Amino acid sequence: MAGSKSGFLYEPSTEAEVVLLFGLLMPYIGEFLKELGLGSRLFVDGWTENPTDCVMRVDEREVRVEFELYSSNFIGRHDPEKCDLIVCWINNWENPPQNIKILELRAVCKRIAADRGLRFIVEDKPKYPERKVPYTLEEFEETLKSKLDEQDFNILWGFIEEIRRLDGVQLQNSLGFYRGNPQAGWCSATDWNRGEDPNLRSRFQEIWVFPPRHRSRR
Repeated sequence: MAGSKSGFLYEPSTEAEVVLLFGLLMPYIGEFLKELGLGSRLFVDGWTENPTDCVMRVDEREVRVEFELYSSNFIGRHDPEKCDLIVCWINNWENPPQNIKILELRAVCKRIAADRGLRFIVEDKPKYPERKVPYTLEEFEETLKSKLDEQDFNILWGFIEEIRRLDGVQLQNSLGFYRGNPQAGWCSATDWNRGEDPNLRSRFQEIWVFPPRHRSRR
């Protein structure tokens, strides 16, 4: 812990720790919010919890903020029309609504360390060694490549690419389980209701794609 007087020993592993890390980083967050087009002077207005976790004032503008460990956790749990900013540790939401800005604190910490020499997290890893982090699309791709021959990989990956191009589809990564062991998986959650019925807006169809002989625990 040389050179560090306060901060986190390990990377955040809960939403509450994301909130704490954001508070620690607030003196440096302004420049990152400015890059998102929100402004640079920020103040917490209040903790609201509904419809979002809190409201902030950024250059006198009201900004509704939701905290998540992973940005994709927002999908299906909150109304996208009632949120302006997601603050997360890892941004793994491939195609969020255009009205929502996403601030990834992992990227913020890396830039502050590179530009200012300041480290707020001592160990660049989770506290617990077991896998609790959703797999990225790149990790899933590598898993497929290691388990399929080239022809089968091209067929399956082409299918995934077709899903990514569909209008109204949200890709959300997850943890799959096979015999109790986490395996790479990717979920495409489609808003089948398309907003016609406000009472059904949060319902999703799900297509789960896993490597051969892997299955998800739902």
